[in-house]
Amino acid sequence: MEDQRRRSQALRRRVELIVYPRIRDLRDDDPAKRALRELLDELDRATEAAAEGAGVLHEAELRLITSTAQTLLPEETYDSEGTGDLRGDR
Repeated sequence: MEDQRRRSQALRRRVELIVYPRIRDLRDDDPAKRALRELLDELDRATEAAAEGAGVLHEAELRLITSTAQTLLPEETYDSEGTGDLRGDR
């Protein structure tokens, strides 16, 4: 999740460092400034969506791993002598 945000911030900084010196003297309503703002806003929205999606994916992965582990590795039950022999199907 944070990786997505870091990548987006790095790209934003690069674009601003390259483009801003060329457009800084333009009016705020100039089409070039407006277009850059819109593209950066789109990047921010896409980054948030990707980060949220990554969080949802991570939670689904954890549920799957936990459920699979519980199915494949049921809790051990010891016999009455405490020898550690598992009860159940033998």
